[in-house]
Parts: sequence; structure tokens; C-alpha cells
Amino acid sequence: MSKVDAKIRHITKSDANVFAELGFPPNEAKRYLAESRAQIQHTRCTQDSVAGEVDAIGHEIIIPDEIR
Repeated sequence: MSKVDAKIRHITKSDANVFAELGFPPNEAKRYLAESRAQIQHTRCTQDSVAGEVDAIGHEIIIPDEIR
């Protein structure tokens, strides 16, 4: 079995543009960063919405018709 090289050689700072660090041209890197942040925000809003709905459903008591 061959050994896997798992050394960490670089850590991108949280406020840095990872796309620029990967070598994308400045305009593309800026656009990709903006698009990824927008997608992350959309995902977080969706998760919050779903979590709220699940919480609301969890507080309702649903009695199946067979038991009524």
C-alpha cells in the first residue's frame, strides 16, 4: 500500500479569496467569491426556514384518523 501525502502546506485565511489563491484571474476570482457567498447565504436561509417548519410541526399533535 502506498503512503498518502497529507501534509498541510497552505491555509487560506477566512477573509481571503480562495479563488484568487487558486490562480483564477482577479475578475473571475471576485465573481466566483461573490457567487459562492450568495449561494452559502441562500443555503443558510433555506436551512433556517426548514428548521423553523420542522420545529413548528414538532409542536403539533397529529392524531391519525384510525385512532380518532
